[in-house]
Amino acid sequence: MYSNLDDNNDDHDLAIWIACKKFEEMYPKETQPEWLKYCMSVKIAKKQNKNWVIQMVLLPKPKLKQNQYWHWEDDGIPILIEVDSITEKKSVVICGGSAIELEVFFEVEVNLSTEMAKVLRNIDPNKLDGTKYEINRH
Repeated sequence: MYSNLDDNNDDHDLAIWIACKKFEEMYPKETQPEWLKYCMSVKIAKKQNKNWVIQMVLLPKPKLKQNQYWHWEDDGIPILIEVDSITEKKSVVICGGSAIELEVFFEVEVNLSTEMAKVLRNIDPNKLDGTKYEINRH
């Protein structure tokens, strides 16, 4: 009944598997920085030519103003606090500015008919500073 949907999910999963295999060929797990598994996410999209583009991405930490800091709630959710420099009154920052762009450090285009992965972007994760990226919370 849902065979097309299942085939699409299978293609999606296979494309991710091929991309991850290519990444691990270039950067075996034992050579990857420890922080990477906590910060990395994967984005995937299907192109018009039916190839899949898989991106391995990192979210840079936001740059805080001098009068801002993170307050961590008991549930692990951070709240951005701003302190008025004159009154020293604290307030919650609802919007800290425009969204921070994801940083793509590895990108491949996967052709499922040939099971080939063409590397489109490659930045060695060992050359990145892990302290500059957010830890995934989901």
